[in-house]
Amino acid sequence: MAIVTIAACKLVRLTDGRDWRAWAISVVVFSVTALAGREPITSASAPAC
Repeated sequence: MAIVTIAACKLVRLTDGRDWRAWAISVVVFSVTALAGREPITSASAPAC
């Protein structure tokens, strides 16, 4: 679990850099994922049933 956390932190620092808007989006997506227990999926990207 720790290895995944460290890798995720490095990836976020690499992709978001000093852009505060990118950090804000990352925090929101992380929070929604953590609270919901699954990744947020929009209706546009959901497969048709």
